[in-house]
Amino acid sequence: MNLLTLQQRLDREFVLAHILALRVKGEVARGRHTGSAQFNARSNSKGDEQAQGWESQGDPRGIRVAMLAQAQAWGCPALMLNVLLDWTNNAPLVSRQFLDRLCQEHLGTKEKVERAENHSRKLYEMIRAQGTQVVDHLWQADNTEEALQVLCNMVERQKEMHVGRNMDAKVNAGSRLIASLAIRLMHECVDHGRGWMAHAVFAKCEEFVKHEPAAYTVLLHAAAVGGNYFGVLAVLQRMHRAKCEPDAVVWTAVLDGLWRTGKGLQAQSLFAMHLLFLSHPEDGGSSGLIMSPYMDMWQLWHKDKRYRGDPLIQEWIHELANLFQYRHQNDRIAWRPTMATHRIMLEHLGRNGMKPELIAYLETVRNMWHVYRKWLYPRRQMTSNVEVSSADYWHGFRSLEKIVLRHLRPEAEIDTKSGYVNGYYMFCREILDLAQTTSG
Repeated sequence: MNLLTLQQRLDREFVLAHILALRVKGEVARGRHTGSAQFNARSNSKGDEQAQGWESQGDPRGIRVAMLAQAQAWGCPALMLNVLLDWTNNAPLVSRQFLDRLCQEHLGTKEKVERAENHSRKLYEMIRAQGTQVVDHLWQADNTEEALQVLCNMVERQKEMHVGRNMDAKVNAGSRLIASLAIRLMHECVDHGRGWMAHAVFAKCEEFVKHEPAAYTVLLHAAAVGGNYFGVLAVLQRMHRAKCEPDAVVWTAVLDGLWRTGKGLQAQSLFAMHLLFLSHPEDGGSSGLIMSPYMDMWQLWHKDKRYRGDPLIQEWIHELANLFQYRHQNDRIAWRPTMATHRIMLEHLGRNGMKPELIAYLETVRNMWHVYRKWLYPRRQMTSNVEVSSADYWHGFRSLEKIVLRHLRPEAEIDTKSGYVNGYYMFCREILDLAQTTSG
């Protein structure tokens, strides 16, 4: 933040203000917020004055409280003061004691408070429409369009900074800011069912986000939710052309997209290809060879031609595996399942009625938990050695057992004719007994 110019800080808070407004609007629309009509109706019927509007504002109090909370959490002091103050007459909308305590807690010194007040006045002029307050305007505006317009202005100014200058710290800070804001705005667009706007944001800021895996993950999720298989492939092709290396989160999003678009066999193949990145004997492999006897089903998914997926995915993962195994072991490009990956696989196996595979999958994870527990979270995959106490050893695995429990019934008949399913029915019973005991 210290490397950003005043204009960049104002632009940042402008974009975040509209993103936060979108988030609160979504909560209100779902009736899960103090500013929603459903909540107000319940509160008013009980005589609760907390849900009443602010004086002369007509805005539910809960909406302003939510915006204030979000502004604090996201580090937006100027927006925070705009929610609290009415700059037309400089009158606080809360008690002066509360405002002083808030400023002391989040702004620290008198100089920081004065600077935040100065910034908030300028931000007020940027955001407000004639005759309305900041929150009123945020509530009435097309938030994605206005935020995108400011992002476009930021992109143009950033390109001008590049001309005739080396990539110094200030230039890099501005580029990272644009990428971060663009990805956040894309997230909100997808969450509000406006996937096309996420693509528009990506296109406008492509120079700054094309090497960010998180940006492609958002687009992959949008295509998956929409059941658009070719959209998933198009995003992957775009990522491949940009030479952006995928991470575990990207491959998990692709897995979800394949399942949602009816490509279950391809999803199973993609998941099994993580075996190519098992590089140590204790991980079940050596130099890319699959060795563990516990992985019979996953080996079948990997070797059987019936499970072969799109050539782009197959070739790209083999290319990354070769880089990982034979040139230099770079954990950043390794495809390793996370907790989200296991959850998606179990959920979709259960929804598709593949109970033998569901049980076999859990059995495999249990037998190989000493390996897979190290990769539950993407950031942790960058660390080769993860120390956990014995009490935390099965952390995460119990939640996977509960997923299996939801998809199985005690009276279910499991086909044990398939070789890799032999013996798993007894294990299924053990899971059910354990889960029922722990759930009381």
